[in-house]
Amino acid sequence: MSDEDLKRLIESNAKAIQALTSTVADEKKERQRMYQSIAKMAEAVSLIGSAQASSWEIQKVGSFLGG
Repeated sequence: MSDEDLKRLIESNAKAIQALTSTVADEKKERQRMYQSIAKMAEAVSLIGSAQASSWEIQKVGSFLGG
């Protein structure tokens, strides 16, 4: 290989490495967004469960009081 060929190969490899690095960074950001979304959904499900449990408790008290 000539010096010019090596130079082109090095430049090509550098561009490929940069592209991969960028892709990895983008994927990391996307994973973080997904984890945040999952955490928000888990919190929402928990709130729904709490609200449902409270509703059941109110219904039980109402039944106990003859309602």
